[in-house]
Amino acid sequence: RPGMIKDRDEVLKKLVEIQYDRNDMDFKRGTFRVRGDVVEIFPAYSEKIAYRVEFFGDEIESIAPFDLITQRRGESIPAFSLSPARELILTPQAKERILAAITAAQKRHKTKHPELFESLAAEAEAVRADAPTVAYDRYLSLIYEENACLLDYFAGQGLLLIAESGACRTRLEGF
Repeated sequence: RPGMIKDRDEVLKKLVEIQYDRNDMDFKRGTFRVRGDVVEIFPAYSEKIAYRVEFFGDEIESIAPFDLITQRRGESIPAFSLSPARELILTPQAKERILAAITAAQKRHKTKHPELFESLAAEAEAVRADAPTVAYDRYLSLIYEENACLLDYFAGQGLLLIAESGACRTRLEGF
């Protein structure tokens, strides 16, 4: 909010935590860029509007949407909501738990299944590099301390329709 005391570097750190990428050259959805005391954020959910947050020292001076094509600033706003850029927020602690599980699996399969050992080594390297190609759904129990499924959000009763049951069945057979 304008007038709020907020360290700019802490804001940048928080953006990275919620999976926004700093990219001063290729400004696209899910990225932010920094130009002096101005931080521009392109929300992952938006197609045409980004937000410009202007700082004066450690104080937020103004927040305004701006047009991506014309770069024209809109009217100042009191605040805006920003959801994570990706579905999965991988904390350093969760990453360590995943790497420990991969290392343990490697130890179990090193001699009997060398191809699995190599596959796990590649996956561990991808986790270290924050590569989006890793099938993190395998590690959800290590990422989140509390596990929930869609049905946990139904209040006693509800109706769930599955549009592509064949695709769901195929995916479940992989577990």
